[in-house]
Amino acid sequence: MQLCIGNTQLKQSQFEGDDSLKAIALSTLTFLYYQGLGVKENKDLAVKNWNEAVKRETLKLQGI
Repeated sequence: MQLCIGNTQLKQSQFEGDDSLKAIALSTLTFLYYQGLGVKENKDLAVKNWNEAVKRETLKLQGI
């Protein structure tokens, strides 16, 4: 499962803490896309990314 904003895909983390930084950055970008602040509004992409983030965290909590 990969999250993306536009054409940018998040790559596998190389350093400890990368996952939380990427999660914060993705959440911020997703909010901007949803609201259309500084970027063209794209609510479909924002909701897709939020849903993928929830799935990813759910799998992580289940140890999968």
